[in-house]
Amino acid sequence: MAEFAPSGPDLTDWEPVRSVPDLFRRRVAQAPDRTALIDAHRQVTYEELDRVSDAWADQLIHLGVRQGDFVALSLPRRIELVAAMLGVLKAGAAYSALDPAWPVDHVTRLTTRLAPSAIVTWADTLTVCGAGAVLALREDALSTALAGPAATPRYIQLADDHPFCVFFTSGTTGEPKGSISTHRALARVVAQEGRTWFGQDTVIPAAAPAAWDAFALELWGALLNGGTSVLCESSYLLPDTLRTLVERRGVNSLWLTSSLFNLLVDEDETKDCFRGIHLVLTGGERMSSTHARAFLARYPEIRLINGYGPVESTVFATTHAVTAEDVQGGDVPIGRPVADTDVLVLKDGTPCEPGEVGEIYLGGGGLSLGYANNPEATSNAFLEARIDGVSYRLYRTGDLGWWSTTGNLHYAGRADRQVKIRGHRVEPALVEQAVSNALGGQNCHVLPVPAPDGSYGALAAFVVGEPRTCLEALPHVLTKTMPHHLVPQHVIAVDQTPLTANGKLDQKALLDLLPATAWTKSEPMPGQGTAGGISEIFAEVLGERFRSNDHPLFSMGGTSLEAVRICARIHALFGTAVPVGLFLQHSSVKQACALVENALAEELPGSSESTVKPSGPVPLVPVQAEAWLEGMVAPDPASGNCLMDWHISGSIDVTALQAALRDLHQRHEPLRCAYTFLDQPVAEIEAGAPAPEVQVRSASGQPDKDNEWFLDLLRRPFDIEAGEVWRVAVLPGPNITRLGISVDHTAFDGWSEALLMDDLTIAYRARRAGRVPVFAHPAPTFAALWQEHNQSAGGGVGDSCRAFWRGALQNVQALDFPAVSVPDAAGPEPVETLIQRPAVEACGRLADRQGVTLFTVMLALYSEAVARVTASQDFAVGIPVAHRGTALSAVAVGCLTGTVCVPVSRSQGSVAEAVARTGHTLRQVLSHSELSLPEVTQLSGHRRGDRSALFQTVFALQDNRRPVLELDGCAVELHRPTARGAVAELAAEVWPSPNRAGEATLRLTYDPTAVPRNTVLDIAAAFDALVNEVTEHA
Repeated sequence: MAEFAPSGPDLTDWEPVRSVPDLFRRRVAQAPDRTALIDAHRQVTYEELDRVSDAWADQLIHLGVRQGDFVALSLPRRIELVAAMLGVLKAGAAYSALDPAWPVDHVTRLTTRLAPSAIVTWADTLTVCGAGAVLALREDALSTALAGPAATPRYIQLADDHPFCVFFTSGTTGEPKGSISTHRALARVVAQEGRTWFGQDTVIPAAAPAAWDAFALELWGALLNGGTSVLCESSYLLPDTLRTLVERRGVNSLWLTSSLFNLLVDEDETKDCFRGIHLVLTGGERMSSTHARAFLARYPEIRLINGYGPVESTVFATTHAVTAEDVQGGDVPIGRPVADTDVLVLKDGTPCEPGEVGEIYLGGGGLSLGYANNPEATSNAFLEARIDGVSYRLYRTGDLGWWSTTGNLHYAGRADRQVKIRGHRVEPALVEQAVSNALGGQNCHVLPVPAPDGSYGALAAFVVGEPRTCLEALPHVLTKTMPHHLVPQHVIAVDQTPLTANGKLDQKALLDLLPATAWTKSEPMPGQGTAGGISEIFAEVLGERFRSNDHPLFSMGGTSLEAVRICARIHALFGTAVPVGLFLQHSSVKQACALVENALAEELPGSSESTVKPSGPVPLVPVQAEAWLEGMVAPDPASGNCLMDWHISGSIDVTALQAALRDLHQRHEPLRCAYTFLDQPVAEIEAGAPAPEVQVRSASGQPDKDNEWFLDLLRRPFDIEAGEVWRVAVLPGPNITRLGISVDHTAFDGWSEALLMDDLTIAYRARRAGRVPVFAHPAPTFAALWQEHNQSAGGGVGDSCRAFWRGALQNVQALDFPAVSVPDAAGPEPVETLIQRPAVEACGRLADRQGVTLFTVMLALYSEAVARVTASQDFAVGIPVAHRGTALSAVAVGCLTGTVCVPVSRSQGSVAEAVARTGHTLRQVLSHSELSLPEVTQLSGHRRGDRSALFQTVFALQDNRRPVLELDGCAVELHRPTARGAVAELAAEVWPSPNRAGEATLRLTYDPTAVPRNTVLDIAAAFDALVNEVTEHA
């Protein structure tokens, strides 16, 4: 066997290392105040992370966790997850991260196999069995640990071959296999002093699934070298996301799967997204020489590393620094062994000569200890061998490869049927077994569907013989027990198995049965010009859900909010606006392409680049005027106040905050103008009030009174005619400082929250450093929005639209709530009910089956609950709709959310039938939404009295991008107080949980003079019962 020096950044002989906790503590001692972790809205230093993990290690030990145990972690990718990982390691145990979004049945099987002594999860979210003790974290667990007394550090001596982590292999549908990696295995890749790619200046996003060893590379590569790990909410690093990470977080290093690397290189022609990056590590699939060549030509200064290694060898077994010479041909080397790693290429047990293809075997310090509690699988995969007089413990990879004469290893495919689907290892034979079992034993063949670049993006199942069950339901059945990447996306019945002349399965004949658009990846579909551009937009917005150019948006799991995003990007790319209502009727790539090309051919308004200079008052666009009118006639003008209550752990610089608020006030016209009526609602830019002064109240020692002052200030109505539009309050406390922001709804909406907080983060950071903030782009003005609206409005509202509304509202009656004799003593306190993750998943599956959105399902359930409790037959529900389908509106702070009236009828059939009917109604309503609510009201013949003319209840699924506020040196969490009074007699909102993945909360607010509290409680209970009914029949 030839021996080759390990490769990487000058990796020579392996240097023995200590355990991960010891290596981490070394970094704490060197730079305790350096930033260790950043997540969506917080950051912690090395010392703070050390302190929290000490506290949680202490709790785990008290729960009975002992050295050598396994501990399961079911937490989202946030700071708490990493603190829990480190706490487990400090307790002497090994962790295994389980994705909270995985199907419950799948997680249960994993924990049963793992047999952990404890599980760490969010409080009240444990839905799996197989775990012992539970460490249930509450939302304030991090701040509590930092504020409390420091725990005594646990110095448990761990050998470097002690278990560090259990990574569950991503590949098969048989018994799950948990590969046990050691401290030594990780350290050989990321913690060789002076011989690794990472250092104190490393800032790297952690976007890989936490259950993968790639996440260990991203996380521990930073933490064990004094760098910073940026925990990403999304697993998809899209070009704009990456650009933002570089600019706002200082990201300079990346791990990317080969598929994602290819996508970013393709997008980079216009995005320039790698600028500022110094290091790119990639692997998981064969590297595309075409993409690598394009990358190196554009970024010769960036170091590109091609890595290879299954999880059984922990992260990488070989690496190669890719050069321009490497990418001239079709095969990029996977390199030389990393430190402390044996790589053998064998044929019939004999080492291969250079150029000879054989099977790759791996050994050395990176090798897994085996599979957790699975001795049979361990003995099958790992073997003892003596080769050329040397004894080895080896892992048989099933990969083929060959050595070059220069000592580089090259990948040559698989020795079996195993493939990679979007980075996941998949064994089609075992998927076949699962499909056959689900079909009662019918014979089937499962094949990977090749994409044009040679990779695989989906599986197809071909069922032989007369189907004994409905094949359309098969993917739904399989999703209950299998991860998404293992579920065949195409299921086709065949009369018999096609064979080649040699009597083998004719895979080409089967694949030829698929539609031409069957290949699936999270990349654009083939196409040029308009079709190619729109396909790229769909791919960016939908990610791996994007299936083909022919599928409508909703059939791919898209949402109405994503429709808005697609329309906004179409406008930005082509300069012509596609109305969202029209797009919803023609929502495939091909149909959207026709809409854009027709608009361009007819030279419809929308492409002009001229600008309008404001001259005096500027008219409000219709949706803004609608918000102004609703505020004017509302019984309580403060009921529409948009409130944010930020809880801050750390010291806040009020002077810098005040300066930042002035920057935002000057930047965004809607925050600094007066809203008046001059023949029509207008904005008077020059008549606005100065920037709000931060109102600070020193803690009085009476928390109730302090809280009352704080909330009363935020809930107080504004004088928008005088230009008073927003206010800010600060309430210091012993552990938490509260920052309150309140904005009048005429100038603000839910979409604006994230935009404004992004700007406040930039401005505060700059002012704290004594600089003037620099924003990415100018904020849209009222005049520009007015011009854009006129350009995209098209031919106005047609007679068919008016006829639709006259007919749709013909039978609508006012809701008949029971009379309120005396308002309940509890007052208008909200009524809330938790929607558990299994219930949300069940509603999502129902939405998929019906070809609708999750919003549609929730609206149908809520409408049915109201109908049952009030015994109403025909009534209407108001829903919010974002009017942000153009380039400027998508980035404008302001109220660009209108209300649409949805007529509903009490269901006389099943819940599924109610959802289908609601979906049909909603599509009709949204496709005729160009008529404003006041115009619809006038057409209906209903007249506003003491009650709203069309509807007395509203419903919203609050799925806007979550606002993120970053204040240097502080941990920040958003809380949401209710406004004063309800926006309707009864208002319902479903809020996805920011901390408990997959869960949501229904919040009901109401007017206690119009609706008895008991009625609200009954509606909440009825909604809960309907959700349970959906779950039981899922």
